Amino acid sequence: MREAQQQPERLPRKLFWAAGLFTLWVAMMWNGRNEVLRFDSPTLNAGCLLIAYSLPWFSMVLASSGSRGWTRVTAVGILALPMFFSAIFALFVLMHLGNVHADGDIDASYEFLAAVPVEGGRVAIYRTNCGATCAFGIAVRQERRLFWRLLLVRHLGGFYRADEATYEALNPRRVRVSVPPYVATPGSPTRSDVYEIKPWLYF
Repeated sequence: MREAQQQPERLPRKLFWAAGLFTLWVAMMWNGRNEVLRFDSPTLNAGCLLIAYSLPWFSMVLASSGSRGWTRVTAVGILALPMFFSAIFALFVLMHLGNVHADGDIDASYEFLAAVPVEGGRVAIYRTNCGATCAFGIAVRQERRLFWRLLLVRHLGGFYRADEATYEALNPRRVRVSVPPYVATPGSPTRSDVYEIKPWLYF
């Protein structure tokens, strides 16, 4: 009788945790797309992404364990596509993690170049490289350390077709970033932008 009374309590608890893991997966995928939280190490970022890709699988185990009927059908219907998506892209992340580790914790696709201290953190400059299908670019973002190696980040802008950059701190809340011509031809100007800094990035 005691086991029969406890059984109904287990399923809602498992579904609660399954929903929590799935929500965490959605949040981590959104963060990967929008760059709000990042580690200062490419290895840690890749490892965190691998953990994110495992979440739909754990969520499926929790949701289907002990469930039956439409509960199981609904869980499979919701989680099947995220599981497939995660399985495919986890392979690419594993290869990326191997390359980053071999290069000494350097991400060749988003390579740190320099940083200038500003109020509340720094403005960091990165060189982007998406492979043979596009040219190098320069990405500029503001970063503030929250704790340990976790950063709050905000994308400020950048330049396409550029592989070098210089910076100048105009004051504690303004930074100018300039890039020389990507191809040194007569009449090609130096491009530059001035970025306004917010102490807490978003406010």
